Amino acid sequence: MIKIGVTTRILINEIGLEIEKIPHSLIKKIEQFNVLSIIIPSIDNINYYLDTCDAFIIPGGTTWNDVDVKVLKYAMKHNKPLLGICAGMQAIANANTFMDHTIKVDSNINHYVPDKEYVHEITIYDGILKDIIGKKKIYVNSRHHDTIINENFFKVEARSDDGIIEAISLIGYKFIFGVQWHPEDMNDEYQDKLFKYFISLIWFLINYVILYRQWDIYENKKHTKH
Repeated sequence: MIKIGVTTRILINEIGLEIEKIPHSLIKKIEQFNVLSIIIPSIDNINYYLDTCDAFIIPGGTTWNDVDVKVLKYAMKHNKPLLGICAGMQAIANANTFMDHTIKVDSNINHYVPDKEYVHEITIYDGILKDIIGKKKIYVNSRHHDTIINENFFKVEARSDDGIIEAISLIGYKFIFGVQWHPEDMNDEYQDKLFKYFISLIWFLINYVILYRQWDIYENKKHTKH
């Protein structure tokens, strides 16, 4: 079974204790595609989780954290699929320095509307997202106060009408991809297409490696006989 690692967020509860939070809607969304979610805790040594997982999701939150950075660096080093959501996309957009270069949203469009499923329209450019979605424009939800600055190491895949970047892909990687909205909290065909593509790619890469290893073993045995 495909194993997808999901990072957490540290929150303080009503009695002052630190708790680790993960969006239940995200877990439900990915597990409906018959994959296993692996919760990556906010601890110093996450090597076991990194080596166990086939791909990763960095979810939304106030900002990203040190564990998100470790996961992103691992995905970049090993070219493993990674989906960044909201703050997760912002982490990807800062992958050149891993310093926070986000800025506050300054727009006539309200990008923080937590109680609505559809908030504003986005325009999707030619690229991987358009290939997945199959449309130039869709409506998405929105609950973020910050936005990213365009950099030359990632491709802008979509923007809202006010120019805010809504989706990016990291150049030179199979699938290190981020969206500013929360697809796990939307129930339409376009969000399902995004998750299906993500999981199908993971499945393909796993089976490609297996087939390659089997072929390599076969070739070595054939040459040994001679």
